[in-house]
Amino acid sequence: MKKLRLKILIYPKFQLRLIISSVLLNLTAFLILYLNVDYFFDSLLNAGQMAGAISGDPFFTFVQNQKEKLTQLIVLSLILSTLITSIIILWISQKIAGPLYRLQVYLKYTIETGDIKKLSFRKGDYFLEIADLINELLKKK
Repeated sequence: MKKLRLKILIYPKFQLRLIISSVLLNLTAFLILYLNVDYFFDSLLNAGQMAGAISGDPFFTFVQNQKEKLTQLIVLSLILSTLITSIIILWISQKIAGPLYRLQVYLKYTIETGDIKKLSFRKGDYFLEIADLINELLKKK
């Protein structure tokens, strides 16, 4: 029976860079959204003032409460979205980094020992065709 080994970060520099990039993109999108929401509610408050509503008017309280609630929802959405995106990016990066790591280990082993074995990647990994090409190349040697 094969030993199941879970290594979360196979190539930490590559995988963390992908995750950080996705988090920064997520933050940027939510910042743009928040700035637009803030502008919208400020416009509503200004419209209330221009319409003659006085300070303490229920309109201002209502608008301010809605702005606060929406801001809380935006922050919650940002946190959830960032968490979900990071998990997905980590999962996808495993499918990329895994074969590269396996290829590196295979090449080092082959160079050090001279023993040529069949190269294989995990089912579901990306770049399965690279293992096939390397195996085909080594058959011709």
